[in-house]
Amino acid sequence: MSENISKIKYLRTSWRKASQVIDLIRGKRVDKAIGILTFTNKYVVPEILKAVKSGVNNMKENPENVFIKEVYVGQGMMMKRLRPGPQGRAMMYKKKTCMVTLKLERI
Repeated sequence: MSENISKIKYLRTSWRKASQVIDLIRGKRVDKAIGILTFTNKYVVPEILKAVKSGVNNMKENPENVFIKEVYVGQGMMMKRLRPGPQGRAMMYKKKTCMVTLKLERI
């Protein structure tokens, strides 16, 4: 069977927020997953949708003939930034990122 892997690296959101969207499309056919993502109102949806479409185009297959075999999300790096704090101090905060991996397979 033909398999394709699409990856999104350093997606600018936390892995927990991305996993909410990932759980919606796990194990579904690509045409159904695209329909679900189109009507989901989350920040990460356009990037995940772009990765799904890219994977299908790289396989040179029709979306009805491809399903999402495996999809998972993991933590990426954290960018450390400083913000002004009380009494002239600097307070650190972290901007989280995540990495999404999609494995598509032909039916």
